[in-house]
Amino acid sequence: MPSYTTGSSHPGAAPGSLEQWPKCVQEYLAQGVAEGDRNNTLFRMAAQCHHARLTQGQVAEILVARAQADGLSEAEARATIKNAFRAVPSPKAASSSG
Repeated sequence: MPSYTTGSSHPGAAPGSLEQWPKCVQEYLAQGVAEGDRNNTLFRMAAQCHHARLTQGQVAEILVARAQADGLSEAEARATIKNAFRAVPSPKAASSSG
């Protein structure tokens, strides 16, 4: 079983274990997604992680493996994650504007 589905500590993951990642991301890691919604789902999961204050490096390390298992190329997965981090305002910016 790939390490991203175990819930155990993973190098580069959020402090603790993947169990501290957003629940929807944990479900995505365990189940994957069918062709036709892979990029959109990966984008949403990366955005959720960004909102949860995970770094782009942490997210890519875990989500790229899941995306590849679902049939995306590494380059496509990394580009989608990068786009999600660009498109979603950082939590710091959102909290300081109020």
